[in-house]
Amino acid sequence: MLTPDGKIEPWSEMTPKKRAADKLRRFPTLLNRWKGGYAKFWRYSVSLRVFVIRIERAGVKGNLEIACCAEHICGPVEWLNANIEISLEPDVGYVIQDRAAGVRVVGEAVEIAEKVKLVYVGLGEPDSSAGRLPTQPTGSG
Repeated sequence: MLTPDGKIEPWSEMTPKKRAADKLRRFPTLLNRWKGGYAKFWRYSVSLRVFVIRIERAGVKGNLEIACCAEHICGPVEWLNANIEISLEPDVGYVIQDRAAGVRVVGEAVEIAEKVKLVYVGLGEPDSSAGRLPTQPTGSG
């Protein structure tokens, strides 16, 4: 983050409030790049409290994943024309929402990543010729 005098302030020296502002500053660029895509609740881990929304767009390679430590999840599990916004509300936390779709997720922390590869643990690679995942585990064991 740039300081008022034009110097770069290292992440390690930022206050939590400055870190949140720096993170929020980067989100709109990525979210706008995937605006209008197909969004879905992609993954939820109870033990890790990780919730992930994935956005994909027809004709565009890759995806965008929004991960958070979710405390409240509300909305349809998938929707078209995604228009997700992320904000930090005092006394609430990070809010991930798509107002038109009726999606609202509240969490303690948020991260965004592009071009996240699919992970097929113990199943090997997807069988693209069959259009589905393999049903048998791979490897000898």
